[in-house]
Amino acid sequence: MPRSPNQLYDTAEQKADLEARNGLLQFDEVRKMIAASRSEFELTPEILLRLQYLAIRDLYTCAGKFRTGAVYLNRSFNDPGLHQPGPWEQVPSHVGEMCNYVNANFTIGYILFLAETVEPLGLFLISCCARG
Repeated sequence: MPRSPNQLYDTAEQKADLEARNGLLQFDEVRKMIAASRSEFELTPEILLRLQYLAIRDLYTCAGKFRTGAVYLNRSFNDPGLHQPGPWEQVPSHVGEMCNYVNANFTIGYILFLAETVEPLGLFLISCCARG
Protein backbone atom coordinates (compact mmCIF):
# COMPACT_ATOMS: atom_id res chain seq x y z
CA MET A 1 0.00 0.00 0.00
CA PRO A 2 1.49 3.38 -0.95
CA ARG A 3 2.43 5.76 1.83
CA SER A 4 0.10 8.71 2.39
CA PRO A 5 1.74 12.15 2.20
CA ASN A 6 0.38 12.81 5.72
CA GLN A 7 1.88 9.59 7.14
CA LEU A 8 4.74 9.90 9.64
CA TYR A 9 5.41 6.22 10.48
CA ASP A 10 7.44 3.83 8.33
CA THR A 11 6.37 0.32 9.30
CA ALA A 12 3.26 -1.48 10.50
CA GLU A 13 5.10 -2.32 13.73
CA GLN A 14 5.99 1.33 14.32
CA LYS A 15 2.36 2.30 13.67
CA ALA A 16 1.10 -0.30 16.17
CA ASP A 17 3.57 0.91 18.82
CA LEU A 18 2.53 4.53 18.29
CA GLU A 19 -1.17 3.63 18.39
CA ALA A 20 -0.68 1.79 21.70
CA ARG A 21 1.25 4.71 23.19
CA ASN A 22 -1.30 7.21 21.93
CA GLY A 23 -4.18 5.21 23.39
CA LEU A 24 -2.53 5.43 26.81
CA LEU A 25 -1.92 9.18 26.36
CA GLN A 26 -5.57 9.64 25.43
CA PHE A 27 -6.68 7.62 28.46
CA ASP A 28 -4.54 9.80 30.75
CA GLU A 29 -5.98 12.95 29.19
CA VAL A 30 -9.55 11.78 29.78
CA ARG A 31 -8.69 10.98 33.41
CA LYS A 32 -7.33 14.53 33.81
CA MET A 33 -10.49 15.98 32.26
CA ILE A 34 -12.68 13.99 34.62
CA ALA A 35 -10.61 15.03 37.65
CA ALA A 36 -10.73 18.70 36.59
CA SER A 37 -14.47 18.58 35.91
CA ARG A 38 -15.80 19.24 39.40
CA SER A 39 -19.18 20.35 38.09
CA GLU A 40 -20.88 19.83 34.75
CA PHE A 41 -18.69 18.51 31.95
CA GLU A 42 -19.16 20.19 28.60
CA LEU A 43 -18.00 18.47 25.44
CA THR A 44 -16.51 20.96 22.98
CA PRO A 45 -14.90 20.75 19.55
CA GLU A 46 -11.63 21.73 21.22
CA ILE A 47 -11.81 18.69 23.50
CA LEU A 48 -12.46 16.40 20.53
CA LEU A 49 -9.57 17.97 18.62
CA ARG A 50 -7.30 17.43 21.63
CA LEU A 51 -8.33 13.77 21.90
CA GLN A 52 -7.93 13.30 18.15
CA TYR A 53 -4.47 14.89 18.39
CA LEU A 54 -3.47 12.42 21.07
CA ALA A 55 -4.90 9.51 19.08
CA ILE A 56 -2.85 10.14 15.93
CA ARG A 57 0.12 12.23 17.07
CA ASP A 58 3.37 11.11 15.45
CA LEU A 59 1.30 8.99 13.03
CA TYR A 60 -0.06 11.69 10.71
CA THR A 61 0.76 15.35 10.11
CA CYS A 62 -2.87 16.37 10.60
CA ALA A 63 -3.15 15.44 14.29
CA GLY A 64 -5.53 17.75 16.15
CA LYS A 65 -6.99 19.41 13.05
CA PHE A 66 -10.26 19.30 11.21
CA ARG A 67 -10.00 17.65 7.82
CA THR A 68 -9.34 19.96 4.89
CA GLY A 69 -10.35 17.75 1.99
CA ALA A 70 -12.67 15.05 0.79
CA VAL A 71 -12.51 11.54 2.26
CA TYR A 72 -13.95 8.29 1.01
CA LEU A 73 -14.76 5.25 3.12
CA ASN A 74 -15.50 1.66 2.20
CA ARG A 75 -19.08 0.95 3.20
CA SER A 76 -18.32 -2.52 4.57
CA PHE A 77 -16.46 -5.72 3.77
CA ASN A 78 -19.57 -6.99 1.98
CA ASP A 79 -20.20 -3.76 0.05
CA PRO A 80 -17.06 -2.48 -1.68
CA GLY A 81 -18.82 0.75 -2.67
CA LEU A 82 -17.49 4.03 -1.37
CA HIS A 83 -19.24 6.47 0.93
CA GLN A 84 -18.31 10.14 0.77
CA PRO A 85 -19.13 12.14 3.91
CA GLY A 86 -20.26 15.74 3.69
CA PRO A 87 -18.02 18.56 2.53
CA TRP A 88 -14.97 19.26 4.69
CA GLU A 89 -16.01 22.91 5.01
CA GLN A 90 -19.03 21.81 7.07
CA VAL A 91 -17.06 19.66 9.53
CA PRO A 92 -16.48 22.37 12.21
CA SER A 93 -20.17 23.29 12.35
CA HIS A 94 -21.27 19.62 12.40
CA VAL A 95 -18.86 18.85 15.23
CA GLY A 96 -20.19 21.89 17.12
CA GLU A 97 -23.77 20.68 16.60
CA MET A 98 -22.81 17.19 17.77
CA CYS A 99 -21.23 18.62 20.94
CA ASN A 100 -24.32 20.73 21.61
CA TYR A 101 -26.52 17.65 21.20
CA VAL A 102 -24.38 15.58 23.55
CA ASN A 103 -24.29 18.37 26.15
CA ALA A 104 -28.07 18.81 26.00
CA ASN A 105 -28.75 15.07 26.32
CA PHE A 106 -25.96 13.87 28.59
CA THR A 107 -27.11 11.55 31.36
CA ILE A 108 -25.60 8.48 32.97
CA GLY A 109 -27.83 6.30 30.79
CA TYR A 110 -26.49 8.09 27.76
CA ILE A 111 -22.91 6.87 28.25
CA LEU A 112 -23.43 3.78 26.07
CA PHE A 113 -24.62 5.96 23.22
CA LEU A 114 -21.57 8.18 23.63
CA ALA A 115 -19.18 5.25 23.71
CA GLU A 116 -20.64 3.72 20.57
CA THR A 117 -21.36 6.88 18.56
CA VAL A 118 -19.65 10.08 19.60
CA GLU A 119 -16.02 8.98 19.80
CA PRO A 120 -15.94 7.18 16.44
CA LEU A 121 -18.08 9.85 14.81
CA GLY A 122 -16.11 12.69 16.34
CA LEU A 123 -12.76 11.23 15.39
CA PHE A 124 -14.05 10.50 11.90
CA LEU A 125 -15.46 13.98 11.44
CA ILE A 126 -12.35 15.79 12.56
CA SER A 127 -9.79 13.56 10.91
CA CYS A 128 -7.98 15.70 8.40
CA CYS A 129 -5.96 13.03 6.66
CA ALA A 130 -8.04 13.19 3.50
CA ARG A 131 -7.56 10.54 0.88
CA GLY A 132 -8.71 11.26 -2.62
